[in-house]
Order: sequence, then structure tokens, then C-alpha cells
Amino acid sequence: MDAEAAHSLYRMLVGDRFAFVYAGSFDEGHTAQLIVLGEAAAAVSGRQRTQRQRLAFVIVEAYQNITRHRAMAGSGSRECSFAVRARAACDEVAAVNPLSAEEAGDLDSALRRLRGATSDQLRALFLARLSTGGTTARGGAGLGLIEMARRSGQALGHRIVPIDAHRSLFVLHAALAQPGARTDEESQAIDRDLGLHQQAIAMGLLVAMRFDGNAAAQETLLRIIEREIPDGVASRRAAQAFLASASWLQEHGLIETALFCFGIEQGRPAMRVIWTAPMPVMMELSARTASIVRLSRFELDRLYRSAVTAESGAAPDLGIIELARIQRSRLAIDLLGAEASISIQL
Repeated sequence: MDAEAAHSLYRMLVGDRFAFVYAGSFDEGHTAQLIVLGEAAAAVSGRQRTQRQRLAFVIVEAYQNITRHRAMAGSGSRECSFAVRARAACDEVAAVNPLSAEEAGDLDSALRRLRGATSDQLRALFLARLSTGGTTARGGAGLGLIEMARRSGQALGHRIVPIDAHRSLFVLHAALAQPGARTDEESQAIDRDLGLHQQAIAMGLLVAMRFDGNAAAQETLLRIIEREIPDGVASRRAAQAFLASASWLQEHGLIETALFCFGIEQGRPAMRVIWTAPMPVMMELSARTASIVRLSRFELDRLYRSAVTAESGAAPDLGIIELARIQRSRLAIDLLGAEASISIQL
């Protein structure tokens, strides 16, 4: 998860008020956290409660679409991704996973039949399927797809990309637009989803999130990290590094610009946080960080104890001091133009 790859992901999410990108193990146990995540994403963007509930439903259904129907190349392979993005005009959910070529054809036909259906027609179809118990290639009578289309308020976007003679990559896109707002063309939105998927897989991403310091979103990310990093020591270090960097960026008014990334680098978990700031601020933070990381371990520990016991507001660099203590090698800020990032080996 080098700087260039992480910064590329960061640029893909520029302008999002909230962003969550996941390419981990797709544990069913994450479902409860995703419900909270939907509420948090909508809250960050100031959406109405009905929008929050609809978004939470679509998030869970899209996620379970992956966990129940993916056709993986082998145990432990990472070929799926999931994203939730709160943009100015709409909230978007994207689910990408491989599936069998046979199922791909049936699914394509099913989704095309849903296009153009009104909310009343979708509701009638849902009730009809529910009463007859008819099944589809997706199992469960295809009720989840029907209800996702109804709750999103518009047709589900999708694309099927052949992988080989036996499997295809399935991209599902749901957009929940604000009243009167226009969403992007389906092809443009799915191109964006595929680009995000390819970047996440290529860089070994487990999970990334942009948020504004929302406590519920923060807690959700911590619970997901705990499941995704089974090594207890590394998991605790990941949580410590996240909280320290979030606190430091919030102290300097930069939390809303930041993207927190967790992934695998050279077989070990790592975190990289990327942010932007005006150049004078960036240079000041870099200089202050450089003065801290030059300290010996003894001096760092002494500075940390002093910062912890200082009066409130008297230790603005407590977070970066803690990161320097966590990092095995010397901590450094990587500057790429107006962007900066810090990498932590866990």
C-alpha cells in the first residue's frame, strides 16, 4: 500500500462527503456494522431520516449479494469490493464480485426486466414473488434486488464483464438521489465503480474510509478492522494508529479532508492516512513532525507522558507523538503536491 497507490485512491474519492471502500474478507459478521455505517454516511451528509433508512437497507442487501453469491477463484482470494459514497447529489452503493457465467446470464435478464418499473409495479412484483415463493438464480425469489430497486427510487445499474469461460465480474450500482437532483449516466457511474474496484484490489486494500469525525462511523471502522486483522497485537496497533491520526487531524481542522486506508503491505497489515491542506499549513505540520520523529525512543516516551498530562488544548501534537511511538521505523510525511500522507506498519 505505497504512497502512489493510496494517493490515487484518494483522488478517486475527492469531493465525497463520506466514502467507505471495502475489499476484505466479506465476513457476514460485518452486516450489523454496515447498518450503523449507512446511518452514519447519511448523517454526515445531512440526509433526512427516511433517506438514512433506505440507504442502510440498500447497503445491507448489496453487501449480502456478494457474501451469498460470489464465485471465488479459491480460498483466500480477494476479488470483491464494496463501496458507499455520499456525494453532493446522491448516495451511491457499489458491489463488485465474480459469479458463474451461467448465473450471470440469468441475473442480467432479471435486472433488465426491472428497468422502467414504477414503485407500485415493483411493490406488486415483490408481493407476487413473496406469495408464490418462486425462486430465481439469486435464491430467495430475487426479493432483495426488487426491493433495492424500489427503495433506491430508480433502476439498479449493472454490468457483467467476462473473466474467463466459467466466471464473470458482476458490478451492481444503486444511486439514491436527492429530490430534484440528477445522477450520472449509468455507464459513467459503473466505469467509476470498476476503477475504484481495480485500484482497491491492486493496492491490497482491506478498508478505507473518509468521514468528518462522526463517532458512529469511527466505531464502525474500528469493529471492522478488529475482524479483518486477526493478529491481536496488529489489530490493537491499527486501532491505536487510527485514533491517534484522527485526533491529530481533527485538532488541526483537517479531518474532513482525510482518507484512512488499511491494507496488506509485504504480507503485513499497514495503515496510510492521506489528507490535503493549504501549503503553509502543510509545511508547518511537516516541520513539526520532523522535529518529533528525530527524537530517541526515551525522549518520545517522555514527551508523550508530558503531552498526556498537559491541560486540555496544550498538546496539539499528541497524535503525531503517539504515531511516532507506534511506528517500527522512522515516521515520515510523504508530500505529493497539495496532498500528504503518513504510513504506519502494524
